[in-house]
Amino acid sequence: MAIREIRKFGDPVLRLSVQPVKDFNAKTAKILEDMAETMEHYKGVGLAAPQIGLNLSLVVIKPGEDFPVFEFINPRIISCAGEEIDVEGCLSVPGTFGEVPRCTEVELEYRDKSAGNT
Repeated sequence: MAIREIRKFGDPVLRLSVQPVKDFNAKTAKILEDMAETMEHYKGVGLAAPQIGLNLSLVVIKPGEDFPVFEFINPRIISCAGEEIDVEGCLSVPGTFGEVPRCTEVELEYRDKSAGNT
């Protein structure tokens, strides 16, 4: 595993539409491991592949200390409900925090490396 460089606000890769992951392989698994290590190193709770310079539809999250790292390949929001507002930051915009509205319930469609479609 390796800690990757976090791309900062203004980097063009952060504005690109991500490309779907077509084949899950050892390279994809390594990217997900690096993303998790990078996110935890910088004390983040989520990280998307463009934040490490990769134009791929990959996301990792760790919503709290008592949770594992969740890996999402080609995630797509199916539905969301409810709303809460909390103060959040972003690893690509260090030192900046703001109130962000989020859904309290989210249904995702995604692939993961162990279970296929979920």
